[in-house]
Amino acid sequence: LKLPSRNERVLNLVCDKLNETIGMWQPRTFVVSTAVLYFGKPDSDQAIGTVPLYEITKIRTAEDKQAKEKEDKVTQADLTRKESFFRRGQNAALPSQVFEVCTELEGYNS
Repeated sequence: LKLPSRNERVLNLVCDKLNETIGMWQPRTFVVSTAVLYFGKPDSDQAIGTVPLYEITKIRTAEDKQAKEKEDKVTQADLTRKESFFRRGQNAALPSQVFEVCTELEGYNS
């Protein structure tokens, strides 16, 4: 699957995605069209992952997540989603520079 053409992109940036299997950050192209979030390798026009936008339930910074967890108990919604973590820049150590994309647990990308 190819990434959308430049004129079909709403957002296009390179950031790091946490590979939770190996516990390492990996550079990824992050492309948003009007209907899909795509992930690819930085120097490739091929998508290695997609998420339909309608399955994204929340996007927040790690800083927002930490503050909310201090205030609230875990809700049922927190148990029914899959999370992916991204960061802007390799030296992004601050929670405000790391963000989380939450999707439906049993969705297309599961």
